[in-house]
Amino acid sequence: MRNTKKIASLCLLAVLILSSSLLAYTATSHTGVAAISSIETSHLEFTAAAIEAAPGDYITVPVRINNNPGIAGAEIWVSVDHNRLEWDLRNGPYNHLSSGMNSWPFTVGNVMSMPAAPANHTVHFTDSSARFLFFALSGENVYEDGVLITLRLRVKENAAAGDAHITLSTPANGVYDQVFQNITPKFNHGKVTIVDPHASIPITALRIDALSITSVVRHTTYRFSLILNEGATGDNVIWELSDPSFAYVDHAGNVTVFDRIGNVRLTATDPVSGLSHSITLRIAS
Repeated sequence: MRNTKKIASLCLLAVLILSSSLLAYTATSHTGVAAISSIETSHLEFTAAAIEAAPGDYITVPVRINNNPGIAGAEIWVSVDHNRLEWDLRNGPYNHLSSGMNSWPFTVGNVMSMPAAPANHTVHFTDSSARFLFFALSGENVYEDGVLITLRLRVKENAAAGDAHITLSTPANGVYDQVFQNITPKFNHGKVTIVDPHASIPITALRIDALSITSVVRHTTYRFSLILNEGATGDNVIWELSDPSFAYVDHAGNVTVFDRIGNVRLTATDPVSGLSHSITLRIAS
């Protein structure tokens, strides 16, 4: 019973301290006096992942804690690019407290706990931001590194290609240890690189699928193909012959050999990357 009361008291104290952090920050900015002592030499880091997605995709973005010096509580603020990203609301609206935490667009990680109630003090969402309160269940420092929370988001259907940023921050006195010393963390912000699923993949490797010297016969048409990097297409590759009097090549790599004997060079060139490859056609009788 004593342990239960102790844990309940610590949870309540954590919530009260973290919820009042904005007031502490305001007072500090005017008086120059911090509400609690500060540890400035910490290497503590909060890191949001960088991922790639397409418009309409549902995505998860883990936020990790690294180089943990030992913390007992934290308030983490997250801002997202609302022009391109929105919260994953497939399990229900995030502002409907009665729906329970399982419907909210996040999953608590394996490092720290989150008070289950009162929910409005634990989590707060807007369309472009969220605030999360975490604490150590024992009231003592947690030293593990790992995933603090995983955000669930959706890339908007009309999202423009490019980077949609996910910014992390804490209020003043937002991260503290078991004796309520403030710990100043470093933030590695995340991003979602939005790609156009219809955009062509650039050519980074190009080779004509044939021997370097290939024997061909007069009055015959041959189809030459390309070996490219995965996902790339050769639609814009330019095919050329060193001497058009020996043969004709079309835009697809089809070579029609004329009535001449000798050697001619066939070259395929990507006009964007400048990559090219050539083979020699030996025209026999």
